[in-house]
Amino acid sequence: MATKEIEDKNLFFRLNIDIWIKKLDPLFENEIKRFENGYKIYALELERAINYKGFVLFGKIDRIDYNGKNFQIIDYKSSKIENKIVKDLKKVSDFQLVFYYLLSKNLGDIEGVYYYDLYSAQLKKENQLNEKVEYLTNILDSLNEKIINFDKCDNINNCLFCPYKIICNRF
Repeated sequence: MATKEIEDKNLFFRLNIDIWIKKLDPLFENEIKRFENGYKIYALELERAINYKGFVLFGKIDRIDYNGKNFQIIDYKSSKIENKIVKDLKKVSDFQLVFYYLLSKNLGDIEGVYYYDLYSAQLKKENQLNEKVEYLTNILDSLNEKIINFDKCDNINNCLFCPYKIICNRF
């Protein structure tokens, strides 16, 4: 790579860093207020694993704060976060905060689980934690049930379009 290209890339990289530092100023101010209100960092990048409903849940929790009574579970997000109430939980596919809650609930009283929106410098609480825990539990329970009977059927004509015909060695 030519020297000019390296310098240009470094300038671009430096500009990117400067922009992010400016964007993070409100976050730093918010953190000072949190610490003044008694919150301290309990753990960063904490790896945890638990057995839950016959499955091993594993995660690396970005941050856990503690104020002497309660814990807060925090996941940093550099993308914008929409914290909407979901009416139909069947449409939910994001269980990250639910996993983090389950992984850390044996620490003590969990006051809440949050996404830390780095754009707005705000903690955005998971508003449907209990509902999502229940929904995830139901999903995991259903995965433990025997759903499909792979016994060979009597009528071989049923096997022609059966998606499981390879498993039962009919064809």
